[in-house]
Amino acid sequence: MTENISGLFKKLLLEKKEKDDLNYIKNFLETNEKIFNINDVNKDDFDLLIYLIHIKSSIEIIQFIINKCEKYSFNLNYETKKGEIPLFLTFINAIQNNSKINDSLFFNEYYMKLFDLLERNGASINYCNEKGESLLIHLYNKELLNMDIFRILYYKKINISYFLEKLYIAYSDHDHDDNNDGEDNIIFGRIEIPIKMILKTI
Repeated sequence: MTENISGLFKKLLLEKKEKDDLNYIKNFLETNEKIFNINDVNKDDFDLLIYLIHIKSSIEIIQFIINKCEKYSFNLNYETKKGEIPLFLTFINAIQNNSKINDSLFFNEYYMKLFDLLERNGASINYCNEKGESLLIHLYNKELLNMDIFRILYYKKINISYFLEKLYIAYSDHDHDDNNDGEDNIIFGRIEIPIKMILKTI
């Protein structure tokens, strides 16, 4: 029974995503409160917040779900089994095109508002995934970091020292060989770019 209700609830969320649809969701939960608990939706590999981010549910609905679910009222800093982190996923979706390091870009207004909402509810910009990547390092490793992105994260107080430490470790761990100058130049070039971003910003 609960699984069937959960399926209906997910379908409702998919169909009712706009600000004005919030009452439909509230009515569903009130009508089924004796047989359905919203916290039961988050089980196995399913995460309700991640689902709402993917389907671009309204900011108002997401805030309601954060308040309603015990999981999110206590902690928004987590990584799913699929490696998805709410704040990381939101910020990457805010980049409208897959811009590389030297490109300028525009940001998706919806996802930037959602990013701010998650931060206000306790999501930390300095949270690290299982690989030890902060959001800044994650974007750098995916070659999505440029000056526009760096400045936004810098003014949001992202930990620059940790980023520099990771760059230094990556460069130090590289096998520097006299016969490997070409690869050394590539490694140094990748490190030089974010350092220039930092120097131009601070």
